[in-house]
Amino acid sequence: MNIILGITGSIAAFKAISVGRLLLKKGYRIIPVLTKNALNFVTPLSLTSLLGEKVHYDMFEIEDNKVPIHVKLSKEADLIAIIPATFNFISKVSTGIADDLLSLLFHTSRTPKIIAPCMHPTLYENDILKNHLLNLQKQGIFIIEPLEGEMSDLTFGKGRLKEPEEIVKEIENVINLKEKLKGKKILLTFGRTEEEIDSVRVITNKSSGRMGYALYKVLKMMGADIKAIAGKTDFELPGDVKRIYTTLDFLKELKKELKKEKYDALIMCAALSDFRPSERIKSKIKKNIRSLKIEFERNPDVIKELSRIKGNTKFIGFALEDRPDTKSAYKKLKDKKLDLIILNTVKTMGSEFIDMKIITSNKKIFDFGRIEKTKAAIEICRKISEVIE
Repeated sequence: MNIILGITGSIAAFKAISVGRLLLKKGYRIIPVLTKNALNFVTPLSLTSLLGEKVHYDMFEIEDNKVPIHVKLSKEADLIAIIPATFNFISKVSTGIADDLLSLLFHTSRTPKIIAPCMHPTLYENDILKNHLLNLQKQGIFIIEPLEGEMSDLTFGKGRLKEPEEIVKEIENVINLKEKLKGKKILLTFGRTEEEIDSVRVITNKSSGRMGYALYKVLKMMGADIKAIAGKTDFELPGDVKRIYTTLDFLKELKKELKKEKYDALIMCAALSDFRPSERIKSKIKKNIRSLKIEFERNPDVIKELSRIKGNTKFIGFALEDRPDTKSAYKKLKDKKLDLIILNTVKTMGSEFIDMKIITSNKKIFDFGRIEKTKAAIEICRKISEVIE
């Protein structure tokens, strides 16, 4: 496996050399890529001597007089680890700037990426940085959080780079995760439904689709073969995601898929309407009427209907409650023949975070508390990989 070791201009850059050496001993090929500022802290000679690879830092370097170096390295890389990552580098890649080799490579490569922030506590606690880190997490970037400790100016606070042995453990966790779902066929739904009232109005809910989209990105990263079906979301989606907007259409499409293909897992993250108008009014309802009564009828329970043709497919569902009611969630798991259920609260809807518990069919409960949705997706996919092994 080829790991790009990105080093930025931080006093902790020397720890990156130790990380590289430890990974080298484990059999990984380590390719050092530096920012120009990093050259003030580590030298190409020391890195080449210890890691056995040429050091790259010039974005205009041409390999073999043919291929730009960022293109060559992006094809070779199986993983990119930025250790340490400065405030400046994090801010640049979060906003799409690619003005040196490392940031250009970061944007060019589609391989999993890890960032280990390291900086003075006044910078790490800055709201701008927090927003940038959250933005990167939403893109599926893994963050190795710094520790509290003594800084170079002898002050104390959070921003100290973890020790090399701990960083290597986290890198290997990502490497292992990457292979967990390779080749597995996953049917994923997310987003919200819209049941039409008239030609203009719909009944819907507050789901943004962010949790499901985080799952989509993590599943891709883990090598799964995904069929994704989404309802309405608060953002644009890739072209390979099929769009469906009503509960009945979701049921019809999912039945067709489960009969047509053998899926290892179905993840029902979509927020489907429990009710629909009994009759759709053909034209726009005029606002000059004094009152309006609309009758609703129940939609079918999609997961319950699909459980009849479940076969060997593992079913993963979500339970949204006003408060974290584990008994109610477990009852839903049993009634709908689910293999895993993710319990979360209404505060999740439209948020970047989820208050999450994962409950298994043998009543094991994993409580993750309040967690960012990309991190939640990683934990959910980890559990899914255990269920379908």
